[in-house]
Amino acid sequence: MDNTLLNTIAQFTLDCEARRDRRGRLTVYLLHTGDGGGLFEVAGICERYDHDVAWHLRGLVNQGSHAQAELAYYLENTNAVRDWCAVPVLRAFLRVTASHRGVTGCARIVQMALGMAVDGALGPVSRRTLKEAATARPGELLTALRTACEQYERPRPSVHAPSSGRGW
Repeated sequence: MDNTLLNTIAQFTLDCEARRDRRGRLTVYLLHTGDGGGLFEVAGICERYDHDVAWHLRGLVNQGSHAQAELAYYLENTNAVRDWCAVPVLRAFLRVTASHRGVTGCARIVQMALGMAVDGALGPVSRRTLKEAATARPGELLTALRTACEQYERPRPSVHAPSSGRGW
């Protein structure tokens, strides 16, 4: 996948996720108690799921380095998954998932979707299984990944977390 397409995916993801101030700059969004994503998020990067990156982005935004926090977060934060799959739509899904749930969370979601033991490390067996599924049935795999993502994000019902509406 070339850099132009990656930048397009990154910009689309950022535009869907980012909260902005009146001047169009990226902002830190404080999450409500029952959200499940932790204390805050920046462009969809939640403090609970990707602690270090979220705090780094928050620091950049608070310092006024909005441009630095924009596209760089997405490409840098998801480069670890760039070689997991060659199918463009699946690769985009994996990058978005890694940007929101971290690399370990993304690996867990992949393993759940493939029906494998879930350990959060995408080793040779998991990568081979992913490659085979992506080649043989990419549409089914995308559906399985989406389902696994929801199961990962909402493992059990909570009376405090909304089941639908803004953010879901």
